[in-house]
Amino acid sequence: MLGNLYLILEKYAKALEAYRKVIFLSGNHNPHLWYGLGLLFYKFKQYERAETALRSILDLDSEFEHKIEVFAKLAEISKMRNDFRRASKLYEKVI
Repeated sequence: MLGNLYLILEKYAKALEAYRKVIFLSGNHNPHLWYGLGLLFYKFKQYERAETALRSILDLDSEFEHKIEVFAKLAEISKMRNDFRRASKLYEKVI
């Protein structure tokens, strides 16, 4: 996926544009798309959007191959919001 490549190359604006095009053309049922978007929004410190994208992954595919990383990012977001109870529950899923 082109968005993932741009994300790896740290070309974040191009990554966002590529992800948006894929969503427009193919819909929003690809967990890998949401994973890339979640990481991108996290990088931009847009934590609400990151959380929405990352939670979408788990709705689409409960056995997503990177679900441990998804739980870890969600836990970090919860911790930053001082929601330590939720963060703790999410960290438990990581281990």
